[in-house]
Amino acid sequence: MATPQQKLADALDTLRTLQDRNLVAIRSDDLSRPQRELLMKQGFLQEVMKGWYIRPASFKTPRSIGPLSSAKGTGFAKSR
Repeated sequence: MATPQQKLADALDTLRTLQDRNLVAIRSDDLSRPQRELLMKQGFLQEVMKGWYIRPASFKTPRSIGPLSSAKGTGFAKSR
Protein backbone atom coordinates (compact mmCIF):
# COMPACT_ATOMS: atom_id res chain seq x y z
CA MET A 1 0.00 0.00 0.00
CA ALA A 2 1.27 3.47 -0.90
CA THR A 3 2.32 5.85 1.84
CA PRO A 4 0.50 9.20 2.23
CA GLN A 5 3.59 10.91 0.81
CA GLN A 6 3.54 8.65 -2.26
CA LYS A 7 -0.19 9.27 -2.78
CA LEU A 8 0.41 13.04 -2.70
CA ALA A 9 3.39 12.72 -5.04
CA ASP A 10 1.28 10.70 -7.51
CA ALA A 11 -1.57 13.23 -7.33
CA LEU A 12 0.84 16.13 -7.87
CA ASP A 13 2.39 14.31 -10.82
CA THR A 14 -1.06 13.95 -12.41
CA LEU A 15 -1.80 17.62 -11.70
CA ARG A 16 1.52 18.63 -13.33
CA THR A 17 0.62 16.60 -16.43
CA LEU A 18 -2.69 18.45 -16.67
CA GLN A 19 -1.00 21.82 -16.15
CA ASP A 20 1.52 21.03 -18.88
CA ARG A 21 -1.44 20.77 -21.27
CA ASN A 22 -2.14 24.46 -20.44
CA LEU A 23 -5.59 23.77 -19.03
CA VAL A 24 -7.18 26.72 -17.26
CA ALA A 25 -9.76 24.61 -15.46
CA ILE A 26 -9.62 20.93 -14.57
CA ARG A 27 -12.68 18.71 -14.84
CA SER A 28 -13.39 16.25 -12.07
CA ASP A 29 -13.08 13.43 -14.62
CA ASP A 30 -9.41 14.36 -15.18
CA LEU A 31 -8.44 13.20 -11.66
CA SER A 32 -9.45 10.21 -9.60
CA ARG A 33 -11.65 11.00 -6.61
CA PRO A 34 -8.92 10.24 -4.03
CA GLN A 35 -6.42 12.40 -5.93
CA ARG A 36 -8.90 15.26 -6.25
CA GLU A 37 -9.87 15.14 -2.57
CA LEU A 38 -6.22 14.98 -1.48
CA LEU A 39 -5.21 17.91 -3.68
CA MET A 40 -8.12 19.97 -2.37
CA LYS A 41 -7.32 19.10 1.25
CA GLN A 42 -3.67 20.07 0.76
CA GLY A 43 -4.61 23.36 -0.95
CA PHE A 44 -3.46 22.53 -4.48
CA LEU A 45 -6.95 22.64 -6.01
CA GLN A 46 -10.00 24.80 -5.46
CA GLU A 47 -13.50 23.97 -6.69
CA VAL A 48 -14.99 26.87 -8.67
CA MET A 49 -18.24 25.17 -9.59
CA LYS A 50 -19.52 21.64 -9.39
CA GLY A 51 -17.13 19.38 -11.28
CA TRP A 52 -14.62 22.13 -12.16
CA TYR A 53 -11.38 22.97 -10.33
CA ILE A 54 -8.54 25.47 -10.62
CA ARG A 55 -5.31 26.13 -8.78
CA PRO A 56 -5.88 28.68 -6.01
CA ALA A 57 -4.67 32.19 -6.85
CA SER A 58 -2.29 32.06 -3.87
CA PHE A 59 -0.56 28.94 -5.28
CA LYS A 60 2.69 29.95 -6.98
CA THR A 61 5.06 27.80 -8.96
CA PRO A 62 8.54 28.84 -10.07
CA ARG A 63 7.23 28.91 -13.64
CA SER A 64 4.45 31.36 -12.71
CA ILE A 65 6.74 33.62 -10.67
CA GLY A 66 9.06 34.28 -13.59
CA PRO A 67 12.72 33.74 -14.28
CA LEU A 68 15.02 33.36 -11.33
CA SER A 69 18.64 34.40 -11.32
CA SER A 70 21.30 31.84 -10.57
CA ALA A 71 22.59 33.61 -7.48
CA LYS A 72 25.53 31.44 -6.41
CA GLY A 73 23.87 28.40 -8.03
CA THR A 74 21.00 28.29 -5.52
CA GLY A 75 18.25 29.07 -8.01
CA PHE A 76 16.99 31.89 -5.80
CA ALA A 77 16.85 35.50 -6.89
CA LYS A 78 19.35 37.87 -5.36
CA SER A 79 18.00 39.99 -2.54
CA ARG A 80 18.41 43.75 -2.72
